[in-house]
Amino acid sequence: MASALLVSAVAAAAERRPAAEIGPVEAARPEPVEGRAGVSAEGPTTPTPLPPATKDPDPAEDLAQDEATLGPQDADPVLPGPAPTRPPPRALPPIAPDPALAPVLESPGRPEAVAPPQRPAIVIRTIIGLALMLALAYAAAHPAVERFERRIGVSHLVTAGLPFIALGMLARSPPFGVLSDDVLAQLAPVLRLGLGWIGFIVGFRLDARQLSGTDERAVASAALLSSLPFAAVVAAAAAVLVPSGALADRFSDPVFLRDAIVLGTAASMTAATVPHLLPPGTQPAATAAVWRIVRLEEIAGILGLALVAAYFRPQGDAVTWRLPGTAWLMLTAGAGTLLGLVVLVLLRRARSGAEFSVLTLGSVAFSSGLAGYLHLSSVVVCFVAGVLLANFPGAHQARFRAVLDLLERPIHLVLLVILGALWPTRSVTGWLLIPVFVGARVLGRWVGARTAARIGALELDEPARRVVAAAPVGSLAIAIVVNAQLLYPGGSIADAVVAVVGGALVTEALVHAVRRRRFPPRPAPEPSP
Repeated sequence: MASALLVSAVAAAAERRPAAEIGPVEAARPEPVEGRAGVSAEGPTTPTPLPPATKDPDPAEDLAQDEATLGPQDADPVLPGPAPTRPPPRALPPIAPDPALAPVLESPGRPEAVAPPQRPAIVIRTIIGLALMLALAYAAAHPAVERFERRIGVSHLVTAGLPFIALGMLARSPPFGVLSDDVLAQLAPVLRLGLGWIGFIVGFRLDARQLSGTDERAVASAALLSSLPFAAVVAAAAAVLVPSGALADRFSDPVFLRDAIVLGTAASMTAATVPHLLPPGTQPAATAAVWRIVRLEEIAGILGLALVAAYFRPQGDAVTWRLPGTAWLMLTAGAGTLLGLVVLVLLRRARSGAEFSVLTLGSVAFSSGLAGYLHLSSVVVCFVAGVLLANFPGAHQARFRAVLDLLERPIHLVLLVILGALWPTRSVTGWLLIPVFVGARVLGRWVGARTAARIGALELDEPARRVVAAAPVGSLAIAIVVNAQLLYPGGSIADAVVAVVGGALVTEALVHAVRRRRFPPRPAPEPSP
């Protein structure tokens, strides 16, 4: 059947072939007939003279004579040429990866040779350094540390996040050299594991039964509290990242547009701890409304990252799959759904708690690694899988939530250590973006909260609106910019990472300072004798 289809296709192509492509046909010459060329069958006779040879007609001369004979009205009409088309949109130019990010993107071919006398010291120093960092991450995730944070009213991003970022910067510095390029290349899967873990946590919190009571007011409040900070941060980033040139040229540049969308999407995110930061005496209905708003903002952030990863694909000879953006978007959703079903089947077969924990850790690592191999967003793929696990009923939900909560803090702290090692300390633009990011985000959220309160969508008093306006960024915003940096290791994404991580620390300290000044912590009651 394949040969028949091939023959029919060739025949159809031959029929559609224009006449101009067919070569010149030679004039048919009569074959010599016996007895006509001077020799007959009966014997030799007098040769018959042949007619004089005639010249083959030239098609060009005939066409010239016809045009001279015919008038201009009889000539063939001139066919119009092809209509001019619009120039194609500007594609993303291939950008060289950031040298600081190269170790986690691809392992070096040949590591730098180390002198034999120095090898034992380097190996021992690396092992002790990594063991010390893991021990510190485990100690920072202890329940006693969490109780201390709740007592002083400060989140773990300030108490543990900033020290671990500084620890990563110190471990990468030349005097220590614990996190060298070779070590970071081996720790690259841990970075993707942390991103996938955050995606699973955000997706698993999205329970359709808890969001069933979301009304139009919560949707309107979430739209205002996410769109206005997005617009404010993008406008401020346009003034900092591209200081010269026309505004239309800035927003027509695909690299700047991609980086601005990533930065604005991160600015739209709010930490999940905001409902716990509301002033004492806030009504439970208002707290539940703020919780729904945070969930809707997380959905918007995941959707923004998915659109950027689908429609801003990298260009170059190394890219093998060339699909439309919508196809990449469907592939991302399909991969997350398929991985969610596989993880669901595996978790339902687990019996003991240790087996369940190992399967959970392996499932997240496999999902994030597969997404990274396909050059998809690990956060988005794991988010889709987490949503699927959260909305499938079964006994796996409680145990899966317990494992996610148990390992969230250590994995997050190890992720911050790697970020500290990759921190571009000499990026002046990144440090300059921190106050711009914080100021534009707080301004946008303040305008959004006041607008939502005026239209009756956000029923909060003035102190609660201040907390919502100065709400911290959260871990999802950090995961968005880090995932974008892995997808696009170039441009100004590294500056966006500095702005978001630094902005997260600043906003966290800001909201707690405002809260402690407005609402001082109440002294704990003395135990009764």
